Amino acid sequence: MRSALVLNATFEPLSIVPARRAVCLVLADKADIVEDDGTQVRAESLTLPGPLVIRLRYLVKVPYHRRTALSRRAVFARDDHRCQYCGRPADSIDHVLPRSRGGMHVWENVTAACRACNLKKRDRTPRGGRHGAGPRAAHAPRAGLDHGGGPSRPGGVEAVPGARLVSAAPLRGAAGEIHARDLAPPTGPGARLVWIEATGPALVLGSRQAAVPGLVDEAACARDGVEIARRRSGGGAVWLAPGGHLWVDVLVGRDDPRWDDDVTRACGWLGDAWCEALAAEGLASPGDLAVHRGGLVHDVPVCFAAMGPGEVALGGAKLVGLSQRRTREGARFQCVVHARWVPDAYRAYGPGLGEPPAPADVAALPALAGGAAARALVTRLGEVVAAR
Repeated sequence: MRSALVLNATFEPLSIVPARRAVCLVLADKADIVEDDGTQVRAESLTLPGPLVIRLRYLVKVPYHRRTALSRRAVFARDDHRCQYCGRPADSIDHVLPRSRGGMHVWENVTAACRACNLKKRDRTPRGGRHGAGPRAAHAPRAGLDHGGGPSRPGGVEAVPGARLVSAAPLRGAAGEIHARDLAPPTGPGARLVWIEATGPALVLGSRQAAVPGLVDEAACARDGVEIARRRSGGGAVWLAPGGHLWVDVLVGRDDPRWDDDVTRACGWLGDAWCEALAAEGLASPGDLAVHRGGLVHDVPVCFAAMGPGEVALGGAKLVGLSQRRTREGARFQCVVHARWVPDAYRAYGPGLGEPPAPADVAALPALAGGAAARALVTRLGEVVAAR
């Protein structure tokens, strides 16, 4: 027993403290043990499990972090001093959507570029030519990667041959606001990837659950600052907390060769792409990964208690949750992988959802809690999707 992870009342991680401090918080009735380390702490009149993860009984307000000011030096640092069009050393900055066309001088529209690419692109829009797109996945002729720094991100850019991603950040915002956005799929062949990060804890309900009363404890959510979000795709409820998940949307138009009118078959290729990306990044052994090819198994209120078309299992435990929303323009596939599985969040805020799956039935990847591993996996997924 050496240290313990401290979770906020909303189950988002706060810090790691010495085990002795964790025991003191539990004994002072300020925290509850979520998971123990298998040892016991003994005193004269009591015996306590050795805390590995504890959850505070009160809400700690996490301060808002102001975004870094936009500057030439900061853009070069973000993009590793590399041109985001060709990969050569950058010596200028470029507005992806030219200012003459209404583009703004904001993080999401400024990228590092070499002088040759900047001159070649000139005042063309992202669809105006080979060098008319911003940062995206390396060598990805068919898949673009959105990279946004705040909730005002208007959307991504299409990838072109020779595109290269040096660094990227997720599109951040409230879960409900992101789900409500109309993220348009590309026209013609090609996919669009959007890496998303919810900025606060949220319980996201599927489209069919939104009108079902009694699923969510609204008073508990309001007390602990938990957003109740509703998405427009099907499936069950999903718990999101900053640092606890990886969320990626993949958009495909009806003119793309991967489009399938059969809803059950439509997700299979994306499940295969996830398996290839996870194996390539060393996060899972290829032999342990499996894509579900059939229809929905166990139509239950919690997403990770069921297995739907295209979803991925790791060693028999569900790893990638996937839902889809289909429109006249195309499909929006919404994918989630957990860095931590927190069943107590469902019990606390969604008592009407029933008992959530046990930890053994959900495969979580703790490495994804770090930004570098998540970014690498999203970049790899973009490359894999582009090659399919």
